[in-house]
Amino acid sequence: MNAKDHGFLWKISKQGHTSYLYGTIHVAKFDWMFPGFHIRQAIDASDTMALELDLMNNDIQSRITKGMETINANIISTDLVSQISS
Repeated sequence: MNAKDHGFLWKISKQGHTSYLYGTIHVAKFDWMFPGFHIRQAIDASDTMALELDLMNNDIQSRITKGMETINANIISTDLVSQISS
């Protein structure tokens, strides 16, 4: 999948530490559901990820799983997925 980057990605660095803030515009566009190259790089470089949704909610987990199965793509690194799941 060749998704394009959408939204805004800020990179903040200080004293050898880097943080990213990714802001999206919440619109119901299918193409915006998949991160582009630069967004994936920032996600893969991250140790921690904070989202605006409750990953412990069964309905949300089900929807995310179904979405990942639907696109049949590895958008987020396996290591980060396992960290999110634990």
